[in-house]
Amino acid sequence: MKRLLQVLLLACASTALATSSTDVDRVANTVALDLDGVIMNCPAPFQNSGSPARRCVSTDYSTATSRRTLTASELSLYGAWRTTDDPNYVYNWISTSGGSVNIVIVPDHSGRGQALVYLGTPAKTTVNPLQRILRLVPSTRLHGSDVMALQNRLMDVSRTDRGRGGDGWFGPVTEANVIAFQSTNGLKPTGIVDQVTWDRLFSSTAQYFSPDLVKAIAARSKK
Repeated sequence: MKRLLQVLLLACASTALATSSTDVDRVANTVALDLDGVIMNCPAPFQNSGSPARRCVSTDYSTATSRRTLTASELSLYGAWRTTDDPNYVYNWISTSGGSVNIVIVPDHSGRGQALVYLGTPAKTTVNPLQRILRLVPSTRLHGSDVMALQNRLMDVSRTDRGRGGDGWFGPVTEANVIAFQSTNGLKPTGIVDQVTWDRLFSSTAQYFSPDLVKAIAARSKK
């Protein structure tokens, strides 16, 4: 149960894209057809995950076979499947015309099938307005709840495990994340969080950026 909750939290930490329940239904139908499965109401603890727009699919395929089948399907997966420490509990995101849908594959312990596939969207979050320009100031490093909110959102958009969350200090790593986000989202890569960057980051159209790009930017800045 603990492992399942960890996977659900990681999967639902994706960008809060404006995906509708219709998108979730369409994806669920495709998944059910691909896996010869059955669409059903999600059991606990899925009922407490994400927004009410959620569906589950029970299948007689194993978790490994389900993952391989969906990888080879016409679904627009964001990339490689991810996990915590058990390959039987994996998650990913499916791109749709309206945004993205979280997908989690876990063993079905209810006995209905071998695997259970969860499909849903992140719960909506309240976004506070930007109160000041956020940037790297080495002599007097910025600190505060706004910086922490920025860091947590950057981790969510880059599909990075939050762990304990941001530390609230705007340092070189935060700057590298901002530059990577701006570069990927068609913004001028200044590393400065102004109103335009803030609005885009917390919008439903914020695009995923790679943690590898962040590392490359951070490495260049050290030279």
